[in-house]
Amino acid sequence: MHYDDAVDLLDDEFEDNDTTALGHMMIDELRDQLYYMRLIEHECPKLVAFRKPFVPPSPDKPLVVRSIDYAGEEHPATNKRIVTVAVDELPLHSERAKHKVKLLAGTRWTPSPPKDAGVAGSTVWANGFIKISCEDFPDPAMNLKWIRDRVVDLCKEANKADDEYKLSELPVDMRHVFAQRRKAKKGDHIRARVFHKPTIFDFPSEWLRPEHRKPMAQIPDQFWHSADDMLGAAKDVHWNADALEETMRPEWVDGMEEPEIPLTPSGEVDRVKLEEMLADLDPALLDAYRASMSAPQTSAPSQAQA
Repeated sequence: MHYDDAVDLLDDEFEDNDTTALGHMMIDELRDQLYYMRLIEHECPKLVAFRKPFVPPSPDKPLVVRSIDYAGEEHPATNKRIVTVAVDELPLHSERAKHKVKLLAGTRWTPSPPKDAGVAGSTVWANGFIKISCEDFPDPAMNLKWIRDRVVDLCKEANKADDEYKLSELPVDMRHVFAQRRKAKKGDHIRARVFHKPTIFDFPSEWLRPEHRKPMAQIPDQFWHSADDMLGAAKDVHWNADALEETMRPEWVDGMEEPEIPLTPSGEVDRVKLEEMLADLDPALLDAYRASMSAPQTSAPSQAQA
């Protein structure tokens, strides 16, 4: 095509026989979507052959290792390894050793699991977590080996008997924890939120609006006495089912079905099902139940001999 012919094409008027540039961009986007939809339809089913069942980690492997990968691209951070471990899962011989390992870990110990540690949010905090990272060596395995050796050294030193310095009698330094909470500006540094973050279960039921509470009028007054006696008897006799029923039966409302105490296969009171039974009636009963659980359980006092 000569130059003059090309100029003639530019001079032609648009006859509405093609879409605009924006329309071509939309078509290209739809074409890309169709490409990935075909991959999902035809290629993804082939991945079933590589499926493996999930095997939870065993107690003898408490270390949680985290690494960084940039999809094959070279980056200095790919050699870094981060290890998180719960203090309760370390081979420590006593509570004194657990307290000592917190002192030795210093700022690497926190009462709550780090957000990037791969620890489930429902995990019990207990004695806290230790997080150690290393990127000093050119090989990832060398960095991981260095962290492992440091964890082993911490356990060895913590299990040793107290020397003249008596480290186990020192308090744990919490300044780094409070500084981190203040920097986050979420109010976790006040009161005891550092050791226990409030959840929905800590919200007082009496603060709820009446329409959000379960109907209270449907519960007879006699049942409240039965619930109190039930919880008291459970605490006094170490959850004995027979004594529990004998205590509840006299106070139960006439005409109502007698309470069925949930039992385990071994014949003991099933605390989980008992908690569910109380929760179905009213949250206040569940709060009383949890209060009785947290109170020290002592056997019923024996009568003095005449």
